[in-house]
Amino acid sequence: MKEITRLLCEEGRRGNIGKINPDTSLVSVIVPVYNDEEYIEECICSLVSQTYRNIEIIVVNDGSVDGSIQKCERYRQKDSRIYICNQENRGVSAARNRGIKEARGKYISFVDADDYVESYFIENLIKVMPQNGIAICGYKRYEGNQIVAEYKLADEVTIELIYRNIFAKNIIACGCWNKLFSADVIRNNSLCFDEKLHIGEDMVFLAEYLKYVQGRFAYIPTTSYVYRRNAQSIMQTAYHEKRFDLKKYTCIDAVDRLTELSKETEEEYIVDCFSYRAVRSSLWLLFQMICGQNNTKEILCGIGKRIRRHIHGYLRYKEGSRMEHVAALLTCTSSTLVYVVGRMVHRIRPEFFDKYLN
Repeated sequence: MKEITRLLCEEGRRGNIGKINPDTSLVSVIVPVYNDEEYIEECICSLVSQTYRNIEIIVVNDGSVDGSIQKCERYRQKDSRIYICNQENRGVSAARNRGIKEARGKYISFVDADDYVESYFIENLIKVMPQNGIAICGYKRYEGNQIVAEYKLADEVTIELIYRNIFAKNIIACGCWNKLFSADVIRNNSLCFDEKLHIGEDMVFLAEYLKYVQGRFAYIPTTSYVYRRNAQSIMQTAYHEKRFDLKKYTCIDAVDRLTELSKETEEEYIVDCFSYRAVRSSLWLLFQMICGQNNTKEILCGIGKRIRRHIHGYLRYKEGSRMEHVAALLTCTSSTLVYVVGRMVHRIRPEFFDKYLN
C-alpha cells in the first residue's frame, strides 16, 4: 500500500496538481471522511492524479478526531482544487448531502475515503456520460494488501442487466461509488441520502436516481475503482458485528422505500428486482437477529410481513441460494419458528451464517 501511495503522489507532483479549467465540464468528487487517517492519503493522491484535470475534490470532514483532516489540509495547500468543509459527526449520508450542497460541478462522483481510484477513472466515465444519465464502471476489491477480485460485466449491457447487477448481484454494486451522476438530475429532483438510514442509504439513492434517468446509462468494463474491504470501516462493522442494534433495523426502512418506488413503474423486471432485494435484506436482518440473540416480536413480525409481500417476485427473479429460498418460504409461515431453528443451528455451527451476513 505504501508503494502505491508513493507512486500516486509522485505522479501528482509531476504535474497533476492544477486549477479548475472553465473550458471543460467540472466534475465534483465528494469524499466523506471520518477517522480515515490510515487510508486518506492514498485516496487523495489518486484523485489529484486524475488524467481528467477539471475536477474539484470536496472533502467533507464528518467530525474526525484523528489525523485525517491534517493530511487532507497538506494536499489542499498544494492543490487549489481541494476544498475541505467541516461538520459535527452526523454520518456518511449527512456528509454526502453536505458535499452535494457544496458541489459546483456539472457532474458528481462519490469516492469513499478508504478507497482509491485509477488515474483514468473520471476521464473514462465522462467520455461516455449520456445527457442527464449515469455512467458506471467496473471495480476491484482490495483486501489485506492485494487485489483479490475484479467485478465487471462482459455481456451486452441492457438496462435490465444494470438493475439486476446493482440490486441482486455485486458485479456493479448498489453503492454510489464507481459511478458518475448528473448534478442537474440530483438537484432538479431534490435527491439526497436519507440520513435516518444506516444501512441501504446508497441503494435507495441509486434506485431513486435511476427512476429519473429513464434508461440513459453507459457502462464501461474497465475496473478503475478500487473498493477496499476494510474490516474496521463503519459499514463492515455494521454488517459483521454479531451484536444486534436497532441501526441495522433501518435496512427494513430501505426495503419499504424500494416498495414505494416499485409502485411507480410498470416494468416487471424492476418490480421483481426490488422484491428480490427486499427479501434478501429482510433475511439478512433475520440472520443478524439470530446471531445477536435478539427475538423482538415486533421486528420478527415485520420481517415476516415484508417477505410475504415480496415472495412471488423474489422467486421469479431466480437468484439466491437454496438455503435462502427455504428460509424465505418458512419465514412466510412463521418468522419466529425460523428464528428458533436458527438459534439451534447457531449454537452448533455459528460459522454457518457468516456468508449470509455479507
